[in-house]
Amino acid sequence: MKKKYWVAIVIALVLAAIVGPYMGVRTSHNPEVHEGDVIFQTSKSRQSPLIAAATLSPITHCGVIVMKNGKPYVLEAGGIVKLTPLDRFIDRGLWGMYWVKHPEQGDANMKLKYRNVLGTPYDLAFDMNNRKYYCSELVYDLYLKLYNTQLCEPTPIGSRLTWGMGDEMKRRGMDLKSLAVSPKDIFFSSHLD
Repeated sequence: MKKKYWVAIVIALVLAAIVGPYMGVRTSHNPEVHEGDVIFQTSKSRQSPLIAAATLSPITHCGVIVMKNGKPYVLEAGGIVKLTPLDRFIDRGLWGMYWVKHPEQGDANMKLKYRNVLGTPYDLAFDMNNRKYYCSELVYDLYLKLYNTQLCEPTPIGSRLTWGMGDEMKRRGMDLKSLAVSPKDIFFSSHLD
């Protein structure tokens, strides 16, 4: 990974450390969560520095809370769409930091219908129209289908800070004109509290 990407993620993380308390950053392994909540973190994946640099945000991964047999899991796109135990999801994040946001129209008895997306391949091209999912696209689509709520406005990939990422974008088959949503876009949605 190129040095400038790591510098960008370090700057974003320093900003998060300063602003974090005001953004509701958490590190507890026993968060109060409900089905349909959205959880965010700074991933330790190889692509996390690229996402942080492109969005100028420490928030590089997200998923949706699902309750299964009374225990919280995170429905996430990583490799494939899968359920990950909440504590394992938290442990995978940088320094165990995470943020949780609740749907404005939350219902304590709500049950997500997600089985049809389990096993869907990960979308390295961040293309919202190819029957694959990346993390924030999964959250975006679930909310659109289940709540009829558009969490944010998709924007062209080229509108993000993609300087110096041409080789990686080409390798992934990314199109600068393709519309995309980022974890940061979802985080700042007016439909989440």
